[in-house]
Amino acid sequence: MSEFKINNQRLLHLIDEWEPKLSGLSDEMDVQMKNQIIADIRQTLIDSADEKIKTSSGHFFKEEIKVYGVKTAEVTKIGKFGFQQIKHLPKQEIFELCEELWKSGYSEEAFIACNWSDYLHKQYKSDDFKVFEHWVNEYVTNWATCDTLCNHTIGTNPIPKPKRCIWRRYSTL
Repeated sequence: MSEFKINNQRLLHLIDEWEPKLSGLSDEMDVQMKNQIIADIRQTLIDSADEKIKTSSGHFFKEEIKVYGVKTAEVTKIGKFGFQQIKHLPKQEIFELCEELWKSGYSEEAFIACNWSDYLHKQYKSDDFKVFEHWVNEYVTNWATCDTLCNHTIGTNPIPKPKRCIWRRYSTL
């Protein structure tokens, strides 16, 4: 019995010693997992691209746009599949993944970011408006991304009405 106590004490010591190291590995694995999800989304969009759709997409915009050339219905399917991989994450971490998608400048990635954030609409808090406002100020550059953000992400957001007036600035897109 005393041997068990020694081994048990040693085990507790090892746990205390290794727990911070394992936690660091867990954080590193989380970052790798998130990077892999973004990479997988992008590769799937590349693999699903159609040159005809890419060319015809430009006809709907005054400004230059970045598109892979994937039909919206397919983008939605890709986004839903991707969300299944991340839905267990906290809202803030999903918003960070959305930010990564927005940063690319590709319309399809913006659509996925808007859908992912919309899937969380029941978790929205008034502070989330700061995130959405940041996305507007940094990434919304055409009517399609504005429309998707407003109708998906913002459409279900319980933002106080006075805050909504910012969206009127973008009515010319």
